[in-house]
Amino acid sequence: MPVGPNVRPGYVLSVIRLLQRVAAALVTLVGSVSLVFLALRLAPGDPADNILGDDAPESTKQAFRERLGLDRPLGEQYGDFMLALARGDFGDSYGVTDRPVPVAELLKGALPATVELAGAAMLVAVLIAVPFGTWAAARQHGPVDIATLAFAMLGAAVPVFWSGPVVLYIGTVVLGLFPGPTAPLIGLGPLILPALVLGTALAAKLLRTVRASVLDALRQDYVLAARARGLSGARVLLIHVLGNAWIPILTVIGLQLAGLLSGAIVTEKVFARPGLGSLLLEGIARRDYAVVQGCVVAVTLAYVIVNLVIDAAYVLVDPRLRRGADQGARTPELGA
Repeated sequence: MPVGPNVRPGYVLSVIRLLQRVAAALVTLVGSVSLVFLALRLAPGDPADNILGDDAPESTKQAFRERLGLDRPLGEQYGDFMLALARGDFGDSYGVTDRPVPVAELLKGALPATVELAGAAMLVAVLIAVPFGTWAAARQHGPVDIATLAFAMLGAAVPVFWSGPVVLYIGTVVLGLFPGPTAPLIGLGPLILPALVLGTALAAKLLRTVRASVLDALRQDYVLAARARGLSGARVLLIHVLGNAWIPILTVIGLQLAGLLSGAIVTEKVFARPGLGSLLLEGIARRDYAVVQGCVVAVTLAYVIVNLVIDAAYVLVDPRLRRGADQGARTPELGA
């Protein structure tokens, strides 16, 4: 690839790697959607029976299958589906109301609530995990470290379908501080309890990553050098240690944030929040192909976008990656 005199080779490599990531993301998206397409159609059951009911006349069911194109060969169905998806057409859902509803419209209505819950839960998780995980690593084997590890084990062991109803009962019935599940989703009140339940569960997983990453950074030579220069313990911890411990932390945060878009099904059900998880679960129960496929596309895109953002954040938080790219680009010239 020709490089101009004013273009640094490291940045050219960064662009090439970004294009490779985008190509891999497209392959992931196509593969995920294709697997779901085949799994839905090869699984036992008939969407006409689920949506129209067993009592519907067979002629009505057959007309419904023809309307959805389910009477056509599987290869033709797949080709039509991929072409429609390339145009941004997710199809129509016939199981929500008496009339066909575009899946894009359903996703548009479900995504904001799920994104809001996922963002709030991740904020709670980061506010708990980063300071306490760092504190536990700085005071290894101390009371805070032991309490942190106990919390991480407890949070990983207690399922959300148990902690959710308990927190909901205490917050709404016993204390009466928060609105119940039937309250409209207006303001922060209905968001606090589900964000705390989901965010605390995530914090338990993230705590161990933060603690291990900070412990690894504390053992590095640059920390000893910083302390030898007389820098304060807080400055060494906040700048030198945390600044170099963010790579694995960002990786876990990115994976959990993307997974929240589909993994909040239980929390959304417990707190009666409409969202992507609830929509996906209802689509699977009705065997609504278009809804399930649309939800899978949305979740896969979330994974892809979050991973691309995390890859870009790696370079921002770790200058060594930029230096490594430049050195890697110059290595062949030095060896010539």
